[in-house]
Amino acid sequence: MKKKKLLSYMLAGFMLAGAVSNAPGNSFSVRAAGTYGYLPRTLSDTELKWSCKVKRDSNTWYNNPTQVVLLNGYVYIVSGGYLYKIKEGSVSGEVDPESLESVSGVENGYNVFLSQGKSNGRDVLLVQNCAISYSSVSAYYADDLKKAWECDDVASTSYGNSPLTFYDGYIYGNNGSDDFALNADTGSMVWKNTDNNPHNNPHSGDSAISNTAPAAVGNFVIYGDNGGYLKVYSAGADEDGEVNSQTKESENRIYSSIKYDNGYLYYLTCTGGKVPELHKTKFDEADGTLGVDSKVNINADYTISSPEIKDGKIYISGQKDKNDGSIFVYDENSLDLLASADTKGTGKLYDIKAVTDPADKDNTLIYTASFNRPGSVISSSFKDNKLMDAVSYQELTKGLADQFSDAQVTVGSDGTVYYSNDSGVLTAIAAKTETKAVDYKITTVEPSYTYGSSEGLTIKSDGDFDQFQALYIDNKLVDKSNYTVKKGSTIVTLKDSFLNTLSAGDHIVEFKYKYGTTNPVKTTFHILPKKAAAGTSVKAETINGASKNAGSKPNGRMKSDIRSPKTGVNLNKNAILMLALMLTLTAASGIFTLHSNAV
Repeated sequence: MKKKKLLSYMLAGFMLAGAVSNAPGNSFSVRAAGTYGYLPRTLSDTELKWSCKVKRDSNTWYNNPTQVVLLNGYVYIVSGGYLYKIKEGSVSGEVDPESLESVSGVENGYNVFLSQGKSNGRDVLLVQNCAISYSSVSAYYADDLKKAWECDDVASTSYGNSPLTFYDGYIYGNNGSDDFALNADTGSMVWKNTDNNPHNNPHSGDSAISNTAPAAVGNFVIYGDNGGYLKVYSAGADEDGEVNSQTKESENRIYSSIKYDNGYLYYLTCTGGKVPELHKTKFDEADGTLGVDSKVNINADYTISSPEIKDGKIYISGQKDKNDGSIFVYDENSLDLLASADTKGTGKLYDIKAVTDPADKDNTLIYTASFNRPGSVISSSFKDNKLMDAVSYQELTKGLADQFSDAQVTVGSDGTVYYSNDSGVLTAIAAKTETKAVDYKITTVEPSYTYGSSEGLTIKSDGDFDQFQALYIDNKLVDKSNYTVKKGSTIVTLKDSFLNTLSAGDHIVEFKYKYGTTNPVKTTFHILPKKAAAGTSVKAETINGASKNAGSKPNGRMKSDIRSPKTGVNLNKNAILMLALMLTLTAASGIFTLHSNAV
């Protein structure tokens, strides 16, 4: 089978009880735009976009809402025996579930995970029904919600709560007692490992029970289980369900999904009464062997979080003293703890979704869900090795989602954060319309500055002066003492004392606004050395994204909008010598011509 890189896997966790409390939150000032749209940052600038009671009978914990899957511009969720399909941005307010496109007879039991994959070349939603005495897996086509197939040969007894992993035409999962693989086109069982089933193998104990999503890497699939074991299977049509290699690196249970990055497997272990651990195990993608394991203790009482790996950082969450939650950020290479913060009254927190803030690439926005009643979306941010105070959005969903939580948050491409609660309600929160990013542009720039000048350099944007926050040059924050800013709309003048510290050549300047912008507000200016011509024209062009095209329209305006420098002549000595030499040669040529004609 052809080697492949790791695909993304679904989130993992397990539904547990917790204490009742409220979760306060302090706001922080960040904003995202671009790839993830306009994300919530504070309670005051966020609103409830819409809500829907997707679980029509909320009197039981059975068939609770799953996490949301976003696919091709649609929101998918399973709850109360229905699979729903909702077009992003098509609903608002309190939504009647009967008005939504849906299909009935879709059972998920105690499994709150919904997965996606491919079957017969079409996108499908994968639903694992985990009940006490029965487990099955079904696939539904995403376009028309028709059932593609159902496999009822998964288990006779089950209390599994595991996400499914789709990889290269196969579906990998665990039913609470056995690891298994299904053919994604037909739903037929390819293999099922019953050797580790505690009912069949008295020596295995609880090692077979898994609440984790397996990781697919190259030609292999790696599972974790409640016995603390990592187990490696072959992936593909030739797999036989035999464990190729395994290792036991912890006395704790592996509750998190297995994540792979750059030659290592990352996962969390946790057992009641024992210290949770973050593990990093070497994995050879070529032969599937497991290598050296490194681990660190997590300063929490409990964790069901899966590691979120982003830009060399590992984001995880935990629980302290039953009533409080915690967020942790670790260095991916060294496993050093970079920052941590407690969230009062939230109980345990679920998986973290980390998003780069396009308005500030050095800032990472963090979203998770709290367990304690009433559950809620929780956000924070990480920058300069510091975590900001957490923000709770439970005030927005008060009276709607007033029970515990057992599902993960999902962040949409338009910045909407989706959250489901044991109350049977799906909620969607987003930044208020007036706080969303806009399209600002650079309108005027003095294209060059000469060392020693005493007038500085002025740049103008059509952005709102009241929303201006910061200035960056060459991706570095400029101290406010080095420039002045005034209305009109935003006019920035760089001081000569600061400009004289920059190197000669082109420099990129960028305006930052409070709520972000749909495109970077950037342009270039040029620093001329002292001996350069004071009036020489130097191009100044706007950079949209990473492109830089001389002579193009900067920020949508013609170059004539840019102020032209004064012209003048200031020839250096070399130019004068060259001119004299040319005149001499010309004169000599003329004399030679006259002499020839005379002859």
